[in-house]
Amino acid sequence: MTTYTYMYIYIYIYIYTHIFTYIMFMAYLAVELIFLCILQLMHSSSSSPSSSSSVCIPEHRNGLLEFKQYAVKEDPSGHWLSSWTLTTNTSSATNDHNDTNCCEWKGVECDAHGHVIGLRLNNCEGIDPTDQAVLVRAQQTALQGTLTPDALLALSSSNVSNSLSKLDLGCQLFHGSIPPEIGSLVSLSYLDLSFQAQASPHIYGTDSNRVLTGPIPDELWSLPHLSYLDLGYNSITGTISPLVGNCTTLTNLHLGTNNLTGEVPSSLGHLALLEMLDISSNAGLHSLPPLDWNPSFVHLQSLDISLCDFSGPFPPWLQHLTNLSLFTLTGNKFDGEIPEWAWRLAKKSLDFSGNSFNNTLSCNTGTPPFPSLTSLDVSDNTYITGTIPCFVANLTSLGTLSFAMNSLYGPI
Repeated sequence: MTTYTYMYIYIYIYIYTHIFTYIMFMAYLAVELIFLCILQLMHSSSSSPSSSSSVCIPEHRNGLLEFKQYAVKEDPSGHWLSSWTLTTNTSSATNDHNDTNCCEWKGVECDAHGHVIGLRLNNCEGIDPTDQAVLVRAQQTALQGTLTPDALLALSSSNVSNSLSKLDLGCQLFHGSIPPEIGSLVSLSYLDLSFQAQASPHIYGTDSNRVLTGPIPDELWSLPHLSYLDLGYNSITGTISPLVGNCTTLTNLHLGTNNLTGEVPSSLGHLALLEMLDISSNAGLHSLPPLDWNPSFVHLQSLDISLCDFSGPFPPWLQHLTNLSLFTLTGNKFDGEIPEWAWRLAKKSLDFSGNSFNNTLSCNTGTPPFPSLTSLDVSDNTYITGTIPCFVANLTSLGTLSFAMNSLYGPI
Protein backbone atom coordinates (compact mmCIF):
# COMPACT_ATOMS: atom_id res chain seq x y z
CA MET A 1 0.00 0.00 0.00
CA THR A 2 1.13 3.52 -0.72
CA THR A 3 1.80 6.26 1.77
CA TYR A 4 -1.43 7.97 0.75
CA THR A 5 -3.41 4.82 1.51
CA TYR A 6 -2.03 4.65 5.07
CA MET A 7 -2.76 8.32 5.51
CA TYR A 8 -6.41 7.87 4.47
CA ILE A 9 -6.82 4.89 6.82
CA TYR A 10 -5.37 6.89 9.70
CA ILE A 11 -7.68 9.81 8.99
CA TYR A 12 -10.76 7.56 8.86
CA ILE A 13 -9.82 5.86 12.13
CA TYR A 14 -9.16 9.22 13.78
CA ILE A 15 -12.51 10.68 12.63
CA TYR A 16 -14.63 7.65 13.61
CA THR A 17 -12.89 7.36 16.99
CA HIS A 18 -13.74 10.97 17.83
CA ILE A 19 -17.28 10.56 16.56
CA PHE A 20 -17.75 7.46 18.77
CA THR A 21 -16.26 9.31 21.75
CA TYR A 22 -18.59 12.26 21.16
CA ILE A 23 -21.64 9.99 20.94
CA MET A 24 -20.72 8.20 24.16
CA PHE A 25 -20.15 11.52 25.92
CA MET A 26 -23.56 12.85 24.81
CA ALA A 27 -25.22 9.60 25.92
CA TYR A 28 -23.57 9.99 29.31
CA LEU A 29 -24.86 13.56 29.59
CA ALA A 30 -28.36 12.40 28.65
CA VAL A 31 -28.33 9.72 31.36
CA GLU A 32 -27.08 12.25 33.89
CA LEU A 33 -29.80 14.71 32.91
CA ILE A 34 -32.54 12.06 33.24
CA PHE A 35 -31.20 11.04 36.66
CA LEU A 36 -31.18 14.66 37.87
CA CYS A 37 -34.77 15.13 36.63
CA ILE A 38 -35.91 12.04 38.53
CA LEU A 39 -34.24 13.31 41.70
CA GLN A 40 -35.91 16.68 41.25
CA LEU A 41 -39.33 15.06 40.81
CA MET A 42 -38.81 12.90 43.87
CA HIS A 43 -37.82 15.92 45.91
CA SER A 44 -40.83 17.91 44.68
CA SER A 45 -43.28 15.13 45.45
CA SER A 46 -41.85 14.65 48.93
CA SER A 47 -41.85 18.35 49.75
CA SER A 48 -45.24 19.23 48.21
CA PRO A 49 -48.27 18.13 50.27
CA SER A 50 -51.07 16.07 48.69
CA SER A 51 -54.40 14.85 49.90
CA SER A 52 -53.11 11.27 50.17
CA SER A 53 -50.22 12.28 52.45
CA SER A 54 -51.86 15.18 54.28
CA VAL A 55 -51.65 15.49 58.04
CA CYS A 56 -54.77 17.01 59.54
CA ILE A 57 -54.45 20.05 61.73
CA PRO A 58 -55.03 19.32 65.44
CA GLU A 59 -58.00 21.67 65.66
CA HIS A 60 -59.89 19.71 63.01
CA ARG A 61 -58.92 16.39 64.57
CA ASN A 62 -60.33 17.48 67.92
CA GLY A 63 -63.50 18.74 66.24
CA LEU A 64 -64.11 15.34 64.64
CA LEU A 65 -63.62 13.59 67.98
CA GLU A 66 -66.19 15.90 69.57
CA PHE A 67 -68.59 15.28 66.68
CA LYS A 68 -68.23 11.54 67.28
CA GLN A 69 -68.78 12.01 71.01
CA TYR A 70 -71.98 14.06 70.63
CA ALA A 71 -73.53 12.43 67.54
CA VAL A 72 -72.73 8.72 67.64
CA LYS A 73 -74.32 6.53 70.25
CA GLU A 74 -73.27 3.17 68.84
CA ASP A 75 -70.95 1.79 66.20
CA PRO A 76 -72.05 -1.85 66.61
CA SER A 77 -69.48 -3.50 64.40
CA GLY A 78 -66.68 -0.99 64.83
CA HIS A 79 -66.76 -0.84 61.07
CA TRP A 80 -66.99 2.93 60.79
CA LEU A 81 -65.28 4.85 63.55
CA SER A 82 -62.85 2.44 65.17
CA SER A 83 -60.02 4.41 63.59
CA TRP A 84 -61.31 7.69 65.06
CA THR A 85 -59.09 7.59 68.14
CA LEU A 86 -56.02 9.32 69.54
CA THR A 87 -52.78 7.36 69.61
CA THR A 88 -50.21 8.67 72.07
CA ASN A 89 -46.72 9.35 70.78
CA THR A 90 -44.68 8.12 73.74
CA SER A 91 -41.48 9.51 72.26
CA SER A 92 -42.87 13.03 72.27
CA ALA A 93 -41.83 15.18 75.19
CA THR A 94 -45.11 17.08 75.06
CA ASN A 95 -47.20 13.93 74.58
CA ASP A 96 -49.64 15.90 72.37
CA HIS A 97 -50.69 13.07 70.03
CA ASN A 98 -48.67 14.40 67.12
CA ASP A 99 -48.78 10.99 65.47
CA THR A 100 -52.59 10.96 65.22
CA ASN A 101 -53.53 11.83 61.64
CA CYS A 102 -57.29 12.18 61.21
CA CYS A 103 -56.82 12.37 57.44
CA GLU A 104 -56.21 8.61 57.60
CA TRP A 105 -59.41 7.90 59.54
CA LYS A 106 -62.16 6.01 57.74
CA GLY A 107 -64.42 8.28 55.75
CA VAL A 108 -62.35 11.43 56.31
CA GLU A 109 -61.15 13.40 53.31
CA CYS A 110 -58.55 16.18 53.57
CA ASP A 111 -57.07 18.69 51.21
CA ALA A 112 -53.34 19.16 50.67
CA HIS A 113 -53.10 21.43 53.70
CA GLY A 114 -54.67 19.03 56.18
CA HIS A 115 -58.09 20.67 56.29
CA VAL A 116 -61.02 18.26 56.56
CA ILE A 117 -63.15 18.68 53.44
CA GLY A 118 -65.35 15.58 53.49
CA LEU A 119 -66.96 12.99 55.75
CA ARG A 120 -68.04 10.02 53.61
CA LEU A 121 -69.83 7.57 55.87
CA ASN A 122 -72.57 6.28 53.56
CA ASN A 123 -73.75 2.81 54.54
CA CYS A 124 -75.46 2.16 51.20
CA GLU A 125 -72.52 2.46 48.81
CA GLY A 126 -72.45 -0.57 46.53
CA ILE A 127 -75.70 -1.98 47.95
CA ASP A 128 -78.53 -3.30 45.80
CA PRO A 129 -81.67 -1.84 47.45
CA THR A 130 -83.72 -4.78 46.16
CA ASP A 131 -81.57 -7.33 47.98
CA GLN A 132 -83.24 -7.74 51.38
CA ALA A 133 -80.48 -9.89 52.86
CA VAL A 134 -77.87 -7.26 52.00
CA LEU A 135 -80.02 -4.53 53.54
CA VAL A 136 -80.34 -6.49 56.78
CA ARG A 137 -76.58 -6.88 56.96
CA ALA A 138 -76.18 -3.16 56.27
CA GLN A 139 -78.44 -2.37 59.21
CA GLN A 140 -76.23 -4.45 61.47
CA THR A 141 -73.21 -2.30 60.64
CA ALA A 142 -74.97 1.07 60.70
CA LEU A 143 -74.02 3.89 63.02
CA GLN A 144 -76.69 4.85 65.53
CA GLY A 145 -77.11 8.25 67.07
CA THR A 146 -78.54 11.74 66.85
CA LEU A 147 -77.38 14.86 65.06
CA THR A 148 -77.36 16.96 68.20
CA PRO A 149 -76.72 20.71 68.19
CA ASP A 150 -73.49 20.08 70.12
CA ALA A 151 -72.27 17.69 67.42
CA LEU A 152 -72.70 20.28 64.69
CA LEU A 153 -71.33 23.09 66.84
CA ALA A 154 -68.22 20.95 67.43
CA LEU A 155 -67.55 21.10 63.69
CA SER A 156 -68.18 24.84 63.72
CA SER A 157 -66.10 25.77 66.78
CA SER A 158 -63.14 23.73 65.50
CA ASN A 159 -63.36 25.51 62.12
CA VAL A 160 -64.05 22.25 60.31
CA SER A 161 -67.17 24.00 59.04
CA ASN A 162 -65.02 26.44 57.07
CA SER A 163 -63.63 23.66 54.86
CA LEU A 164 -66.15 20.81 55.12
CA SER A 165 -67.88 20.60 51.74
CA LYS A 166 -69.28 17.06 51.92
CA LEU A 167 -71.25 15.39 54.73
CA ASP A 168 -72.56 11.99 53.69
CA LEU A 169 -74.34 10.00 56.41
CA GLY A 170 -76.71 8.17 54.10
CA CYS A 171 -78.25 4.87 55.26
CA GLN A 172 -77.05 5.19 58.82
CA LEU A 173 -79.43 5.04 61.77
CA PHE A 174 -79.50 8.64 62.92
CA HIS A 175 -82.79 9.74 64.42
CA GLY A 176 -84.41 12.85 65.85
CA SER A 177 -84.77 16.18 64.12
CA ILE A 178 -82.23 18.10 62.06
CA PRO A 179 -81.12 20.96 64.34
CA PRO A 180 -80.94 24.57 63.13
CA GLU A 181 -77.17 24.39 63.76
CA ILE A 182 -76.90 22.63 60.39
CA GLY A 183 -76.72 26.18 59.06
CA SER A 184 -73.32 26.62 60.69
CA LEU A 185 -71.72 24.28 58.13
CA VAL A 186 -71.29 27.17 55.74
CA SER A 187 -69.04 25.39 53.22
CA LEU A 188 -71.31 22.41 52.58
CA SER A 189 -72.00 21.66 48.94
CA TYR A 190 -73.11 18.03 49.45
CA LEU A 191 -75.41 16.80 52.23
CA ASP A 192 -76.86 13.29 52.33
CA LEU A 193 -78.97 12.37 55.35
CA SER A 194 -81.15 9.87 53.53
CA PHE A 195 -82.03 6.46 54.88
CA GLN A 196 -82.72 4.44 51.76
CA ALA A 197 -83.14 1.17 53.61
CA GLN A 198 -86.58 2.34 54.75
CA ALA A 199 -87.62 1.56 51.20
CA SER A 200 -88.23 -1.93 52.62
CA PRO A 201 -90.54 -1.19 55.59
CA HIS A 202 -91.28 -4.88 56.05
CA ILE A 203 -87.65 -5.16 57.15
CA TYR A 204 -87.21 -1.93 59.06
CA GLY A 205 -90.74 -0.78 59.82
CA THR A 206 -91.37 2.89 60.48
CA ASP A 207 -89.60 3.09 63.83
CA SER A 208 -88.86 6.75 64.56
CA ASN A 209 -85.64 5.65 66.23
CA ARG A 210 -84.34 4.68 62.82
CA VAL A 211 -85.17 7.79 60.80
CA LEU A 212 -85.03 11.56 60.93
CA THR A 213 -88.18 13.33 62.08
CA GLY A 214 -89.39 16.88 62.59
CA PRO A 215 -89.38 19.77 60.11
CA ILE A 216 -86.60 20.89 57.78
CA PRO A 217 -84.91 23.81 59.56
CA ASP A 218 -85.03 27.10 57.69
CA GLU A 219 -81.28 27.49 58.25
CA LEU A 220 -80.67 24.66 55.81
CA TRP A 221 -81.95 26.74 52.91
CA SER A 222 -79.41 29.47 53.72
CA LEU A 223 -76.31 27.36 53.04
CA PRO A 224 -74.59 29.41 50.33
CA HIS A 225 -72.86 26.59 48.42
CA LEU A 226 -75.28 23.68 48.78
CA SER A 227 -75.57 21.80 45.49
CA TYR A 228 -76.74 18.31 46.49
CA LEU A 229 -79.34 17.63 49.20
CA ASP A 230 -80.85 14.23 49.95
CA LEU A 231 -83.25 13.89 52.88
CA GLY A 232 -85.22 11.05 51.31
CA TYR A 233 -86.62 7.98 53.08
CA ASN A 234 -87.13 9.49 56.51
CA SER A 235 -90.17 10.70 58.44
CA ILE A 236 -89.59 14.42 58.07
CA THR A 237 -92.73 16.47 58.71
CA GLY A 238 -93.94 20.01 58.09
CA THR A 239 -94.02 21.93 54.84
CA ILE A 240 -91.50 22.79 52.15
CA SER A 241 -90.59 26.30 53.20
CA PRO A 242 -90.74 29.12 50.64
CA LEU A 243 -87.15 29.77 51.75
CA VAL A 244 -86.13 26.83 49.53
CA GLY A 245 -85.99 29.44 46.75
CA ASN A 246 -82.98 31.05 48.46
CA CYS A 247 -80.86 27.96 47.87
CA THR A 248 -80.13 28.83 44.27
CA THR A 249 -76.98 26.68 44.04
CA LEU A 250 -78.98 23.43 44.26
CA THR A 251 -78.68 20.98 41.37
CA ASN A 252 -80.11 17.90 43.12
CA LEU A 253 -83.00 17.99 45.59
CA HIS A 254 -84.36 14.74 47.05
CA LEU A 255 -87.21 15.04 49.55
CA GLY A 256 -89.09 11.88 48.58
CA THR A 257 -90.61 9.32 50.98
CA ASN A 258 -91.26 11.56 53.97
CA ASN A 259 -94.31 13.01 55.70
CA LEU A 260 -94.25 16.48 54.18
CA THR A 261 -97.56 18.31 53.89
CA GLY A 262 -99.14 21.38 52.34
CA GLU A 263 -98.23 23.18 49.15
CA VAL A 264 -95.18 23.10 46.93
CA PRO A 265 -94.01 26.74 47.07
CA SER A 266 -93.70 28.73 43.87
CA SER A 267 -90.26 29.87 45.05
CA LEU A 268 -89.00 26.40 44.15
CA GLY A 269 -88.99 27.72 40.60
CA HIS A 270 -86.08 30.02 41.45
CA LEU A 271 -83.67 27.06 41.46
CA ALA A 272 -82.40 27.62 37.94
CA LEU A 273 -79.54 25.10 38.25
CA LEU A 274 -81.77 22.22 39.33
CA GLU A 275 -81.22 18.99 37.39
CA MET A 276 -83.02 16.47 39.61
CA LEU A 277 -86.12 16.99 41.76
CA ASP A 278 -87.86 14.30 43.82
CA ILE A 279 -90.78 15.15 46.10
CA SER A 280 -92.52 11.79 45.67
CA SER A 281 -94.25 9.68 48.32
CA ASN A 282 -95.35 12.57 50.51
CA ALA A 283 -99.05 11.82 50.89
CA GLY A 284 -99.70 15.15 52.61
CA LEU A 285 -98.44 17.27 49.72
CA HIS A 286 -101.67 18.36 48.04
CA SER A 287 -100.99 21.45 45.92
CA LEU A 288 -98.57 22.31 43.13
CA PRO A 289 -97.84 25.91 42.10
CA PRO A 290 -100.46 27.69 39.92
CA LEU A 291 -101.10 26.51 36.37
CA ASP A 292 -99.34 29.60 34.97
CA TRP A 293 -96.17 28.87 36.95
CA ASN A 294 -93.02 29.31 34.89
CA PRO A 295 -90.12 27.71 36.78
CA SER A 296 -86.59 28.62 35.81
CA PHE A 297 -85.15 25.11 36.15
CA VAL A 298 -85.27 24.52 32.40
CA HIS A 299 -82.28 22.15 32.62
CA LEU A 300 -84.16 19.70 34.83
CA GLN A 301 -83.49 16.10 33.76
CA SER A 302 -85.47 14.09 36.30
CA LEU A 303 -88.78 15.00 37.95
CA ASP A 304 -90.68 12.71 40.32
CA ILE A 305 -93.96 14.02 41.79
CA SER A 306 -95.55 10.58 42.21
CA LEU A 307 -97.56 9.21 45.15
CA CYS A 308 -98.65 12.54 46.58
CA ASP A 309 -102.15 14.03 46.76
CA PHE A 310 -102.01 16.34 43.74
CA SER A 311 -105.14 16.86 41.67
CA GLY A 312 -106.50 18.97 38.85
CA PRO A 313 -105.53 19.12 35.18
CA PHE A 314 -102.19 18.07 33.74
CA PRO A 315 -99.79 20.90 34.80
CA PRO A 316 -99.24 23.07 31.69
CA TRP A 317 -95.94 24.48 33.01
CA LEU A 318 -94.36 21.08 32.40
CA GLN A 319 -94.11 21.85 28.68
CA HIS A 320 -91.31 24.33 29.47
CA LEU A 321 -89.11 21.49 30.77
CA THR A 322 -87.59 20.40 27.48
CA ASN A 323 -84.58 18.52 28.89
CA LEU A 324 -86.38 15.86 30.94
CA SER A 325 -85.20 12.27 30.65
CA LEU A 326 -87.34 10.86 33.47
CA PHE A 327 -90.81 12.00 34.49
CA THR A 328 -93.46 10.40 36.70
CA LEU A 329 -96.67 11.64 38.30
CA THR A 330 -98.09 8.20 39.08
CA GLY A 331 -100.44 7.69 42.01
CA ASN A 332 -102.05 11.14 42.23
CA LYS A 333 -105.53 12.45 41.41
CA PHE A 334 -104.91 14.30 38.16
CA ASP A 335 -107.84 14.36 35.76
CA GLY A 336 -108.77 15.75 32.37
CA GLU A 337 -106.77 14.88 29.28
CA ILE A 338 -103.09 14.13 28.86
CA PRO A 339 -102.03 16.96 26.47
CA GLU A 340 -100.73 16.14 23.00
CA TRP A 341 -97.31 17.56 23.86
CA ALA A 342 -96.98 15.47 27.04
CA TRP A 343 -96.24 12.28 25.11
CA ARG A 344 -92.90 13.87 24.17
CA LEU A 345 -92.16 15.23 27.63
CA ALA A 346 -89.24 12.93 28.55
CA LYS A 347 -86.56 11.15 26.56
CA LYS A 348 -86.22 7.94 28.62
CA SER A 349 -89.17 7.25 30.91
CA LEU A 350 -92.77 8.51 31.09
CA ASP A 351 -95.24 7.42 33.77
CA PHE A 352 -98.81 8.75 33.73
CA SER A 353 -100.28 5.78 35.60
CA GLY A 354 -102.60 5.70 38.59
CA ASN A 355 -104.57 8.89 37.94
CA SER A 356 -107.99 9.78 36.50
CA PHE A 357 -107.09 10.94 32.99
CA ASN A 358 -109.91 10.60 30.48
CA ASN A 359 -108.36 10.70 27.01
CA THR A 360 -109.94 9.00 24.05
CA LEU A 361 -106.92 7.53 22.32
CA SER A 362 -106.61 6.67 18.65
CA CYS A 363 -103.98 5.67 16.15
CA ASN A 364 -103.06 9.32 15.59
CA THR A 365 -103.05 10.40 19.21
CA GLY A 366 -100.41 12.78 20.48
CA THR A 367 -97.03 14.02 19.42
CA PRO A 368 -94.93 10.86 18.93
CA PRO A 369 -92.63 10.24 21.90
CA PHE A 370 -88.85 10.31 21.58
CA PRO A 371 -87.54 7.13 19.88
CA SER A 372 -85.13 6.81 22.81
CA LEU A 373 -88.01 6.15 25.24
CA THR A 374 -87.40 2.96 27.24
CA SER A 375 -90.47 2.99 29.51
CA LEU A 376 -94.05 4.18 28.98
CA ASP A 377 -96.75 3.54 31.58
CA VAL A 378 -100.32 4.81 31.13
CA SER A 379 -101.95 2.08 33.20
CA ASP A 380 -104.71 2.39 35.81
CA ASN A 381 -106.51 5.38 34.33
CA THR A 382 -110.02 3.96 34.22
CA TYR A 383 -111.44 6.70 32.02
CA ILE A 384 -108.92 6.35 29.17
CA THR A 385 -110.68 4.79 26.20
CA GLY A 386 -110.05 4.17 22.52
CA THR A 387 -107.22 2.28 20.87
CA ILE A 388 -103.49 2.04 21.46
CA PRO A 389 -101.69 4.89 19.60
CA CYS A 390 -99.81 3.85 16.48
CA PHE A 391 -96.66 5.63 17.62
CA VAL A 392 -96.01 2.70 19.95
CA ALA A 393 -94.82 0.63 16.98
CA ASN A 394 -91.94 3.07 16.39
CA LEU A 395 -90.62 3.01 19.94
CA THR A 396 -87.89 0.48 19.24
CA SER A 397 -86.02 1.15 22.50
CA LEU A 398 -88.96 0.30 24.76
CA GLY A 399 -88.30 -2.18 27.54
CA THR A 400 -91.52 -1.48 29.47
CA LEU A 401 -94.95 -0.64 28.04
CA SER A 402 -98.24 -0.68 29.95
CA PHE A 403 -101.77 0.40 29.03
CA ALA A 404 -103.30 -1.97 31.58
CA MET A 405 -106.42 -1.25 33.67
CA ASN A 406 -107.95 1.22 31.23
CA SER A 407 -110.98 1.01 28.96
CA LEU A 408 -109.18 0.43 25.66
CA TYR A 409 -110.54 -1.72 22.86
CA GLY A 410 -109.68 -2.83 19.35
CA PRO A 411 -106.77 -4.83 17.93
CA ILE A 412 -103.21 -4.60 19.17
